[in-house]
Amino acid sequence: QKLLTGANDMNQKLRSHPKERLIRKSSYPNDTNTSSFRKTMKKIAQKQQSQNMSELREWKARQMRERRRQMAIEKGEGASSHFELVLEGSKKAQEQNKEKTDAPFSEHENDESSPQDPLEEPTKANQTASPQSTPYSLEKESTKQPQLTYKVSRTENKVVPCILEQNGFSPSHSDATFNVYWCGSHLRAYLFKSLNVFQKVNHFPKSFELTRKSNMYRKYMEMKTQYPHAYDYLPRTWVLPKDYSDLTQILEKRRFNEWFIVKPASSSSGRGISLVNNVTELLEATGGGAARTSSPDEEYVCSDYVANPLLVNGFKFDLRLYVAVTSYNPLRIYLYEDGLVRFSAEKYSLDPLNRSNSFIHLTNYAINMNNDKFVFNTDEAEDGVGNKWSLHALRKYLRHEGIDDVQIFRRIEDVLIKSILTVESDQRSALRTFVPHPHTNCFELFGFDVLIDSDLKPWVMEINLSPSLSVGTPLDKKIKVSMLTDLFNMIDVRRYNPIKYRELRHQKKKITAHHLYQNEKLNENESKLVKGLHGEQRTVLIQTLKEDERKGDFKRIFPSKDSHLYGQLMTSYAGLNAMLYERLYGNSTNNIS
Repeated sequence: QKLLTGANDMNQKLRSHPKERLIRKSSYPNDTNTSSFRKTMKKIAQKQQSQNMSELREWKARQMRERRRQMAIEKGEGASSHFELVLEGSKKAQEQNKEKTDAPFSEHENDESSPQDPLEEPTKANQTASPQSTPYSLEKESTKQPQLTYKVSRTENKVVPCILEQNGFSPSHSDATFNVYWCGSHLRAYLFKSLNVFQKVNHFPKSFELTRKSNMYRKYMEMKTQYPHAYDYLPRTWVLPKDYSDLTQILEKRRFNEWFIVKPASSSSGRGISLVNNVTELLEATGGGAARTSSPDEEYVCSDYVANPLLVNGFKFDLRLYVAVTSYNPLRIYLYEDGLVRFSAEKYSLDPLNRSNSFIHLTNYAINMNNDKFVFNTDEAEDGVGNKWSLHALRKYLRHEGIDDVQIFRRIEDVLIKSILTVESDQRSALRTFVPHPHTNCFELFGFDVLIDSDLKPWVMEINLSPSLSVGTPLDKKIKVSMLTDLFNMIDVRRYNPIKYRELRHQKKKITAHHLYQNEKLNENESKLVKGLHGEQRTVLIQTLKEDERKGDFKRIFPSKDSHLYGQLMTSYAGLNAMLYERLYGNSTNNIS
């Protein structure tokens, strides 16, 4: 209150004396040795010193708060044993977190039989392994360094920082000490190369090969050339300006009611999308066709318009599905069992007069929310009404209408897996080149946009590198916060001492994924599964088993009981992928899912 009063007094003074707002150049005396000049400079120095002291006090206060928070974590009052569904600092959630003991993210950190960890000092406390001791915790003399840290960049997403901070993480401003790095765009190669075995980033090196629309189609066509019957989930597509001459020939021969949809290759949220029926409209949509620059940033894709979508109460819709990839070697793909169903604001029509009406033909939330007819979700309990549903509500509706939703989603899982397989070989190569610890460093959350037609066939419309995580409605908040909570649990974030890690690197001692999982606590069934395996194979199987335990509402769709059917579409199925399938599904008595 005193600071506000002082600021108000100063504003009143400056308004009454405008010339005192700053020292103008014309007010400087010609002789810099005069007493008035010295007095002015002294006042400026005193003011700057006062500001510096104020900043120093604030910095010390922040350090003290952080030190107290770290001490609370060490006493078991901080980070919970797993990520909780907490958002916006609810009092109830904080009380629940305080009641939990400190068991950070992995079972073997509480395993009393675990031998000394390579990052711990050989202290008596560590040798006795008390219930609250953790192999990757910081020593008391290192409390200035946060125990669990995260970094977020190039995104306005507020949900990820909120979830992490409510679970004991602190923001990090360094590229060297974070535990989790969440970036809204592609990452530079140097950052991948600098990762240690404990650090995780939310992208793989070449994910843009799948998420940029033009690249997605090229990869799709490479596979379709080899396996024409397996790859049929994308409409016929042309990449402009490269395919402009071919497309113009098609347009000249098109039927009157044959439409095409044009999209910028790197846009999102429905920006720049047009429906065209002739060459003139194509030129208007792309800004000049063949005369345009061939820069990749200027690319467009043009596809056949799927004119027979499945309708719900007369409205067109598409699905936003959340797909997580935690490894490419071996391949592990997870589909979140809930998602969003996005409806157009106006009823569907193929009337040529309505071809330019985006509220009929597009389902993007960012577009339809601007229509007066759009019905917003105001209560997460009121699912299945309005212009945005949950996936569960849609499946309930389909069953009510006598439609086999199970068969539809089997087909959807099939096209999701095949989409990931188009970049599987490139990602394996990029991981070997850029990522020092390919089994632990990277994970990915894709946002798949899928359209179902009236024949119940799924079509992949887009794949988003950084799907929107905004929580503008209660339904968004419920689904996205739950999904992210399960995602962070699944990726297995571990504590570590960055100071000791640097010391080991200076001693040329390499810490790998094998060291993280060699002493993992296994149950009886897991011990049978890993029996006889060593090295990388044992590490990968244990990692898969533990990931399955933590997956929450994610469903592992690869590997699965039918994953051997995709072996011919893969370049590396005979290695770790085949080993996983044999161990998990080769013997029906050992199946875990």
